Amino acid sequence: MSVIGRNPLDSITLKAAEVIGANIIVKFNSSDKAKCSITAFDTDTDMVGITQFGGNTDEYLTITTGGIEFVKAGEVVVAGEQCSSDTAGKGKTGADGNYCIGDFMSSGNTDDLVPVRITKTYLETT
Repeated sequence: MSVIGRNPLDSITLKAAEVIGANIIVKFNSSDKAKCSITAFDTDTDMVGITQFGGNTDEYLTITTGGIEFVKAGEVVVAGEQCSSDTAGKGKTGADGNYCIGDFMSSGNTDDLVPVRITKTYLETT
């Protein structure tokens, strides 16, 4: 599921380094920056964006890097909270010391598709 009326400059195309599902947070692959991998965890500094559709290894994926995109929730999430990534690339609430892809625009349960406003931030440890 993607948002209609998006700016084409808010997306890039990368080759999948592994099988990646739709609406998953991805990062640049560590050995080949022309490929993407599922974000390993909330401490990844190479988060790129959120996949619009899934694909198999070596297929091209369109990744939303700005604007609004739906992410699959990895836990119960609350509107207004920062969106980070769990080990499966699903959205989770960010905490101090996490890199975040953006903020949740609505609340949702585990495996719901929740809209995220992509802003890419780091939550400082207080």
